[in-house]
Amino acid sequence: MKKGWSEATIGELCQLATGGTPSKAKREYFEGGEIKWLVSGDVHQREIFDCEGRITESGLENSNARYLPINSVVIALNGQGKTRGTVAMLRTKATCNQSLVSIFPNDISQLLPEFLFHNLAGRYSEIRRLTGDAGNERRGLNMPLIRSIKVPVPPLEEQKRIVAILDEAFEGLARARKNVECNLESVREFFERAHRDALSAGLGDKQVALSEVAEITSSLVDPRKHEFCDLPHVGAGNMNAASDRLVDVRTAKEEGLISGKYLFDEGTVLYSKIRPYLRKACRPDFAGLCSADVYPVLPKVGLLDRDYLFHLLIGTDFTEYAIKGSDRAGMPKVNREHMFRYKFLLPSLEDQKSVASKLDQLMCDVFAMTGSYDAKIRELEHLQQSLLHKAFSGELS
Repeated sequence: MKKGWSEATIGELCQLATGGTPSKAKREYFEGGEIKWLVSGDVHQREIFDCEGRITESGLENSNARYLPINSVVIALNGQGKTRGTVAMLRTKATCNQSLVSIFPNDISQLLPEFLFHNLAGRYSEIRRLTGDAGNERRGLNMPLIRSIKVPVPPLEEQKRIVAILDEAFEGLARARKNVECNLESVREFFERAHRDALSAGLGDKQVALSEVAEITSSLVDPRKHEFCDLPHVGAGNMNAASDRLVDVRTAKEEGLISGKYLFDEGTVLYSKIRPYLRKACRPDFAGLCSADVYPVLPKVGLLDRDYLFHLLIGTDFTEYAIKGSDRAGMPKVNREHMFRYKFLLPSLEDQKSVASKLDQLMCDVFAMTGSYDAKIRELEHLQQSLLHKAFSGELS
């Protein structure tokens, strides 16, 4: 601790408040509401000036929600993905549901809200670990845990100096990140256009149904049996959207699988039938097992090239077709019969191989560029964390 600095818990320094949800059975609590009503998903930016949620005055009166102090620090207590533990400054009059906590200093002449924000925002991973299991999304933070967090308290003038330096630095970092993200989006849009154009270039004069040139011949097997348990298993969670890259592939034994799985080999294209808008397909270079939620599609020899089939299945036209035929509103899935009724112009085998080769090269180039941009974003995040560490250890000059 730097000389002249002190330390105290949030519970000792601040007032905390959370919110509530009015009865959703009463539509009048929400219809025509003008009161801004925050939920955990709104804490995705440094400053909150507005949100989509609204409730009425009667909704506010019939819930635990109360108006939060403007310029208070809000933390998401729970939420999907990486939401839990995210921090923002509230710059508007609003209330919230019970997934958020508002924190405001008891005495702003002792602790600036902006200083508290920067300190907590830089401790995202540490705050998530307070639950004891950062990977368990069912466990959220709670008020006692938030109250127990210790924060440094420099003299007020030092707090103002640190906040001014960090605000200026983060504005520059935010601009740099936005430029990188714009470049990344441009690369992805270019790939999508080029991919779509290559598949719709007018090659081929014969229209065929997918069932005429591809099939599923695999049957379900028991992954617990000796001959199958050591085979790698591929599920939708191992596949990346439109990328042909697999992550964290383990054997059936390692995953403790017990339900039936499909066999596949190196000639198969795997296509995830869950949420077709994600465009998940891959060409494994090994034999293994795949989830029952994955179709092991085998191109017919001499008619359809495997690489062309892969690009066809992640293409815009097939994806739109698959989405239209998906059932289950909550968990869209592509029906097998609908999938194989898909019709397209079939190029010659030579043209298929040529198109697939060009698209594979394009995909490699795009991966290289996106990898470079991702690395730049990680560098910016590292620089931000470095600045925060120096700021709150008294090393920021």
